[in-house]
Amino acid sequence: MKKIFLLFAVLLCVIAAVFAYSLRKEYQTREFALDTVISINARGKNAELAANKAMEEIHRIDFMLNAYSEKSEIYAVNTAKSGTPVKVSDEVFNLIKLAGEISEKTDGAFDISIKPLADLWDIKSENPKVPSDSAVKEKLAYADYKKII
Repeated sequence: MKKIFLLFAVLLCVIAAVFAYSLRKEYQTREFALDTVISINARGKNAELAANKAMEEIHRIDFMLNAYSEKSEIYAVNTAKSGTPVKVSDEVFNLIKLAGEISEKTDGAFDISIKPLADLWDIKSENPKVPSDSAVKEKLAYADYKKII
């Protein structure tokens, strides 16, 4: 009886292992978004669908928040004349609000308004550079999370 039980247990383990292995479908995708290369490796029955949905969401966020794309809400905010209200989606509004709260909690160590200063390094070009002290001082006047309404 013990041998039959042991044989049954081993057979059950083999069946479970074969079934689990059959579900181990893998899918990989790599794309450029959010100014970096993003790689997604997914495993499972719906690996390809899951990876593609994740990449779709990443591209949606990139489209909405890309500071360099004239079609994004953040570009509209960044290029508006100082003090001019810009209508944005609730999602972008809540993100800006959260970023402001984080800026406040970190006493400005995280500063959502740093883009004018960061642009001085021109890291998106083929010739990035270290800006002069005077240029940094000039742009520091524009970097102040407390001015975001």
